[in-house]
Amino acid sequence: MKHYSETIQWQLAKAASSRWKVDTDANSHQHLYWQVLPIVTLRRLESLSLEKLHKLIEIFHTKDGSKKINIIFSRITNETNEINDSMRRLNSQHVNLNISYKHSLFHKSSASHTFIINLKEWGSEKLDNNWKRNLAKSRKYESEYRFREIDFHTYIDQIYRLLIASSKYKDYIFPYSKELLSIFSKVTGAGIQTIAAFNSSNEISSFRSYCVINNTAVDFLAATEYQDLKTSISYNICYKLITQASQSGLFSYDLGGVDPLFNKGVYTYKKGLGGVEFSLGKPFIILSSPRYLPKPIGDHIANLCAFLIR
Repeated sequence: MKHYSETIQWQLAKAASSRWKVDTDANSHQHLYWQVLPIVTLRRLESLSLEKLHKLIEIFHTKDGSKKINIIFSRITNETNEINDSMRRLNSQHVNLNISYKHSLFHKSSASHTFIINLKEWGSEKLDNNWKRNLAKSRKYESEYRFREIDFHTYIDQIYRLLIASSKYKDYIFPYSKELLSIFSKVTGAGIQTIAAFNSSNEISSFRSYCVINNTAVDFLAATEYQDLKTSISYNICYKLITQASQSGLFSYDLGGVDPLFNKGVYTYKKGLGGVEFSLGKPFIILSSPRYLPKPIGDHIANLCAFLIR
């Protein structure tokens, strides 16, 4: 399972629109990094096994000449007891490298699971009862909209306005800049597929997009105008988009991040589509330093830097 933020297109767009840069020297392990201070580097990695994480920590330590602090944000796919034992062993092997770690507080409200739909077997019979009711409801209002496949980049202005409006009534801060999405959608092109519902004023009332990664449709972005929530239009668009992905020959649909504890509504919505649930790994902040840092100091540094990773 690969997230769109792990693609070279996203990383280059992030580098072009922010202070982040792309590191391609770490044994061909491409990732985003930010030199926030002369001796402090933030590194954002994808989900990793402990074995791979250990190798990268050693590479970063060697590359930085044993002088810099690396703060790494990653998901670790091993069990918690394995993580504890493994980190202790790694510390004992390197007398000039101190490693501390903790569950990432920044990721407290972010995704810990996803649902994967097998598009070769998927159909309306896979939907749960709640989904079937809302899909039937949304179809009663179809005549109020025009549904079209659109180019994400061409409609970036309307899409971004809708994303910001949606984040406000849902009471969260939308994490991506318009510049980032514009660059990413331009370089990705047809790799982003989008279906939108237009109202009578020819404005987008609701949309949903996915990115194509290795024969998988990975859920990208979606938003609906507040006044259109009553028509359940998002159910109609989501169903149309997954059907389109299936008809285009893709193997699976990754519904993107869900969190059953901190975002139960989205979790229930995506679960109802009939996919299989997978864990994305546990989010961690790992701090590697050439010298020992008291835990309160290390935690304070890590928590301050955590707010920069978006």
